[in-house]
Amino acid sequence: MDIPKITVTDIRKILRQKGFAVQEGFTSISTRCSVCSGDQQPSESKVYVNKTTGYFLCPKCNVHGDWSVLERLVKKVRIEPSIKDFIDNCHRKTEQFDKDWQTVFHHEAQKTLSEVRVSSDHTVLYFPLKNSLDKVVGYRKLQAGVEEESESHGLHTAGTLVWLSNCSLPPIVLPTLEGYQKLCLWGDWDNMRSVAEKLGEESFEIRNSRLARTMLQQFAGVPLELNLQHFHTFADDFQKLPIYYLAFHGQQPIKVVMDAVEHARYMHDIAHVVVDNVQFMLGVGEERDDRYQRQDAVIAAFRTFATARHCHVTLVMHPRKSR
Repeated sequence: MDIPKITVTDIRKILRQKGFAVQEGFTSISTRCSVCSGDQQPSESKVYVNKTTGYFLCPKCNVHGDWSVLERLVKKVRIEPSIKDFIDNCHRKTEQFDKDWQTVFHHEAQKTLSEVRVSSDHTVLYFPLKNSLDKVVGYRKLQAGVEEESESHGLHTAGTLVWLSNCSLPPIVLPTLEGYQKLCLWGDWDNMRSVAEKLGEESFEIRNSRLARTMLQQFAGVPLELNLQHFHTFADDFQKLPIYYLAFHGQQPIKVVMDAVEHARYMHDIAHVVVDNVQFMLGVGEERDDRYQRQDAVIAAFRTFATARHCHVTLVMHPRKSR
């Protein structure tokens, strides 16, 4: 698939110029769907545009594709013949899948295990894939004896919301997750970090235990795994250091952070605050002018705190890390 080179700022600008109200999400921006917004229940006619790729999806009419398609839809007063053919093709695929799923639902696998369908001979499992409107738009078929060769059917054949370690998270399912304020990821660190980055987390927070382990290793100055006999000595000395950890995840209001810092200053008489990094308080996907204003507000708040409380403040700011 050819991914267009376009920024989320350009996408917002084009949509707003054409009179589309834009709503910010974690990974996508949403607006009304120009294809099905005239139908019944217009509140469900919402199209999601991925901030990174520009790929769009409307869960109601299931029209989806590259940004170039949506751009032509919103810019033109009348739908071009080629775009109309594209929309009709999406609808035909949806109708065909609905027929296939009904066959599975009523004939091939009538027994259920939670929402998973089980074939009558107990040899096949069908895992339904639902979109943000709780509509089944695909399914994964798992055959006993050949579990590693699962089959994907329907519109969203790129993956499933049930994934294991070392599996990827397809961008096309991200709109389904927009309604959640918090997600718990369970898996190995490297894979879960890549998943979190795709979910739009500017700063994937390292657990305090992991951070303390790294700092202890640096404090010891020697490989701990090769000097286990001295571990307790290093740990006891490290514990004497007046270090306190605060756990913040993702974007946080400056008031919440400053309240926590003020409390730590009062309770523990801290003399030095390190914020790593400032970006997690600024958030992602903001307009440039607004982001700079928030950055100034953050710096001003810490400057006032440092002056009033006689406390040194170190602010770490750097671009997003990439592999």
